[in-house]
Amino acid sequence: MLLEGGNAHAAEEHYRRALTLEPEYPVAHNNLAAALKKQKRVGESVRSLKQSQKLEQKKIRDDAREEIRGRAGGKALTNFFSSRMGQYLMIG
Repeated sequence: MLLEGGNAHAAEEHYRRALTLEPEYPVAHNNLAAALKKQKRVGESVRSLKQSQKLEQKKIRDDAREEIRGRAGGKALTNFFSSRMGQYLMIG
């Protein structure tokens, strides 16, 4: 809202405060980059944008790893129960 209202300096302060609370929040880095660009501080803007992209890529990788672990864990659990059921069926 601040940036859309033309107050790039206030927007910059807002996003920097947000980043002190959550330094790895890619959206705040992205929005900070936009505020810096409005102020024609291109070098800082590019650094903030690159940080945003880096953090977003890390989140995507972490989410993919979690999904793979979940699938592998689910498959392992299914195999475990299938093997146990086979044992019980042979005994009964």
